[in-house]
Amino acid sequence: MQNKKLLLKKFKPGDEKAIEHFVKEGYVLYQNVYDSKLIEDSRKFFFEKYNKLLALSKKGEFPSDVNGWAVAILDKFVTTDLYKQFTSNKNSVKIMKQYLGPDVALLGYDALWINIPKDKDPVLLKGLHTDAWTGTSVNTIFAKTFFTDVDEY
Repeated sequence: MQNKKLLLKKFKPGDEKAIEHFVKEGYVLYQNVYDSKLIEDSRKFFFEKYNKLLALSKKGEFPSDVNGWAVAILDKFVTTDLYKQFTSNKNSVKIMKQYLGPDVALLGYDALWINIPKDKDPVLLKGLHTDAWTGTSVNTIFAKTFFTDVDEY
């Protein structure tokens, strides 16, 4: 196994060495792709919606279905300007072009994952490594944006 520091190396958009890392490791960690205000505003949006559903669930007014909540929250998010800022972000488009060439398309498959460490649902409780398969081709790049700090879960 390679040096842990190398495996966790973060690249900036446009860094040509990122492609080499991707080929060798199968993933790349980027930093400074999005403005920190966009991340914070999006995080607030997600937590506001999540906390509202949680409160309704605790009152018995809404079922406790975190996976379903994630879908509902994302359905609202894609109608916001915040979402548009993500999908039209110059840095993320630049990164995608670096891997796929000039013909970049947004396939419209978005997902919001809410990790609940004590939940027993295998859909929600993810291990350290989870492959993503959607039936799309090898010409697909999956990008993940983390809105909270990483923890042991």
